[in-house]
Amino acid sequence: MPLDPKTKDRIVTTGVVIAVLVLFLPVVLPFFPSIRIETRGPSGRLSCLNNQKNVTLALMNYASQNDDTLPPPYIADENGKPMHSWRVLLLPLLDQRELYNQYRFDEPWNGPNNSKLAKRMPRCYACPDRHTKNSTTTNYLLPVGPNAAFTPGVERTLDEISKADGQGNTILILCDPNSNVNWLEPRDFEVETADLKALFKSAQHERKTGYWSSEMGLHIFYADGLGGILPATTPVEVLKALFTFNGGEVIPKEYQW
Repeated sequence: MPLDPKTKDRIVTTGVVIAVLVLFLPVVLPFFPSIRIETRGPSGRLSCLNNQKNVTLALMNYASQNDDTLPPPYIADENGKPMHSWRVLLLPLLDQRELYNQYRFDEPWNGPNNSKLAKRMPRCYACPDRHTKNSTTTNYLLPVGPNAAFTPGVERTLDEISKADGQGNTILILCDPNSNVNWLEPRDFEVETADLKALFKSAQHERKTGYWSSEMGLHIFYADGLGGILPATTPVEVLKALFTFNGGEVIPKEYQW
């Protein structure tokens, strides 16, 4: 059945609008800080950032429901031994209430019951290119340490971070493409003992697989909810400053989003 002229005009107009959006969206996105996400490079890179953003929003939603308090990096037993990860606490906020209800807090993360849940890791806890069937490894880690956004045994609030270095100058979560952390495991990125240069070396290694583009860097989200990629040229001193919430360091403007 032939199309009438008006219908043809609408189809042509729609096609032109879509073409313009495709051409100019990468250009205009940087001017909107609320979506400060790198769009260049392989599509998996953007999807990885999107997953990380969803987890970041869940962290912030957790705080909004708990008197502005961020989740603990882990729940410990009476002897201080880490037992349960923050990733379990976020499950209800990630549409995973059923999985959360099946988790048992009266046994360790790798106990008889909880071990069976490991292969049911929510897809948002890993970069899409790293999430294979029955995968149990997460790529998203919290910076943990005495002066980091997350300190074991300390109830940290977003307001506390805001009044110190500022939410926009404090890393809330990072992505390690070569992480070996089980998503249920109460283990994250230990800032005090970590080789910060190795984070960028990891990104350089991934370039060989085609996962990263030539504009390599570290996927991070700040405590204000904004995120993106720190370039591999970021000085270690700046990275250290961003990992502290109360260091009082002066952050160069190019790293302030």
